[in-house]
Amino acid sequence: MRHLSLLIAILGAELVASWWLWGGAPTDTLRVSYVGFWSYEIGRLSCWMAFLPLFVVAWLIVWRGLSWAIHPKSSWLFYLLVSAVQILALALEVSTSVRYWHSSSSIGVRNLYTSIWYWHRVPSPSDQGWPSLKGYILNHAFAWVVAILIFEILLYLEYRRRGGILNE
Repeated sequence: MRHLSLLIAILGAELVASWWLWGGAPTDTLRVSYVGFWSYEIGRLSCWMAFLPLFVVAWLIVWRGLSWAIHPKSSWLFYLLVSAVQILALALEVSTSVRYWHSSSSIGVRNLYTSIWYWHRVPSPSDQGWPSLKGYILNHAFAWVVAILIFEILLYLEYRRRGGILNE
């Protein structure tokens, strides 16, 4: 059950981060380039799915490699393990963002991050490429980390509600 809830939280964080970006962009940018939120998100999810098998394999290696150390009462080891998986998930998020940036379906996002909206001035040629990609990654990852932190808090509250016992 923990595996599934963590995977759902990571997918949920991806959707929340994309919704955050979609909702924060001016209406004459992303909403012109994409028919709706899902036409924007399908491009990201296709890039996300390309890295998902690698993430799942790394996740299982970390989970199985460290699960021998987890005793039902040793919560700090469980949270260490969850943190390791979340670092892998953040790597999945950044890899997805880089791959999406270089795909043809990200033209609206690239236009947004090379515009006056992002730079608050007329962008110069040196603002193209990595500086714009870095801004996109940071904006998307910020919302993603906030969503994961909310999941962490909910996980901790559930752990406390159960009296400190970790159930499968």
